[in-house]
Amino acid sequence: MSNPSEHPTHHPHPQPQGAPPLNSSQAQFWDERYASLPWAYGQEPNDFLRQEVDALRTTWGHFKGRRALCLADGEGRNGVYLAQLGFEVTSLDFSAQARKKALQWAQTCGVALQYTLMDLNDYDFNSNDSLALEAVGKSWDLIVAIFFQPSKPTRERLYAGLNQALSAQGHFILETKHERSSPESERYPGLATLVRDIEPLLLVTGQECARELNEGTYHQGMHEVTQLHAKKMA
Repeated sequence: MSNPSEHPTHHPHPQPQGAPPLNSSQAQFWDERYASLPWAYGQEPNDFLRQEVDALRTTWGHFKGRRALCLADGEGRNGVYLAQLGFEVTSLDFSAQARKKALQWAQTCGVALQYTLMDLNDYDFNSNDSLALEAVGKSWDLIVAIFFQPSKPTRERLYAGLNQALSAQGHFILETKHERSSPESERYPGLATLVRDIEPLLLVTGQECARELNEGTYHQGMHEVTQLHAKKMA
């Protein structure tokens, strides 16, 4: 969940195969964070994601063969969880250290995880850019954004592409910090803003609330959040 909000100079770029490691200050910040602790955000999946994916069992029955894309997946706790359920998972993040830990965790858990180093400021769901490798130009049954908190322009551009990127009746699950009135409110939007951003997806459930987080070292205690689950209409 490498998060541009916690370190403002966010200018890494997607890497082609064989390219040198990302070396921007933003990638370095996150590499150092992920290297400093065994698990910065814990190994358990986000509980809102788990709750909403459990609800999808009623619709889909099983997840084997379903394709999931995890934006800013960090150390892979959510991607590995989805892979354990049977999803074919691609994770995106710009931290090489996070990718290394995520792939090791996936191996330990006995699941496959495709993990691509990617700057989501530059990513386009529907681009044919070869730098995006296998993570573009495909439709996804599930797209996940858990505490991925980009700038307003990046968020609006990415989320405007969700409808095209999702498969028929595909789903989008999000949880983000929420700032009601501060200079950071555009980065941490409320439900009404996010619902507009993801149009024409249909809202399944959504709320703004204060809740207690217990996710590793950096997500502890009470936080204001926005939670959203939406789906594509066939």
